[in-house]
Amino acid sequence: MDKLPILIARIYDSKSPDFVTDDYNAINELLIYHKIPEDKYELELLFDKIALFYDFNWDNYVIAARILNQKFPNVDLIHVTNEEVINMVITQPNFRDNSKPKNEDYITAIITIWAELRDRPV
Repeated sequence: MDKLPILIARIYDSKSPDFVTDDYNAINELLIYHKIPEDKYELELLFDKIALFYDFNWDNYVIAARILNQKFPNVDLIHVTNEEVINMVITQPNFRDNSKPKNEDYITAIITIWAELRDRPV
């Protein structure tokens, strides 16, 4: 689908922590394209799927957490270090930013959201 990057670009903002949901048409087309079944977690499933291949940066800390949750499902989030999280993020092929975040709040946010993603019932 040649239209896929255009649709994703319509719901992505490089300064937003997560994908934005104000373009209903783009989201609906992406749900159909990825064959995501209709249920209350459909947006979460869609965003998890597209997070894996769309470029992201430190400002997209929710997207980073989505990626790490999928790529590193067995990481002990209680004992993971900030340096380990930084290394996991910067080694992702779609990461496009400096090798260090502006401050530790980004890492705290990633770990917190990662834990929340693990706890959801999907």
